[in-house]
Amino acid sequence: MPLIRVNLNINRDEMLRWYAGGAHNVNALALDGRRVQFPVDLIRPYITHDGVQGAFEIEFSPEGKFQSIRRL
Repeated sequence: MPLIRVNLNINRDEMLRWYAGGAHNVNALALDGRRVQFPVDLIRPYITHDGVQGAFEIEFSPEGKFQSIRRL
């Protein structure tokens, strides 16, 4: 299954702006240089008072459908 790894550093203020503005997607640069976009709901379990920080691995099916996300 295809895997994409990203480092996220989204501070609290930015997360609040996303929610206030109704942002639905996260745009990130994968560690391999690809630009990726995924629904903000995928990182909801990892949101803390300080925002979202850390390395994540996103797994997709061979058809390109989301399978899982986990913090590394």
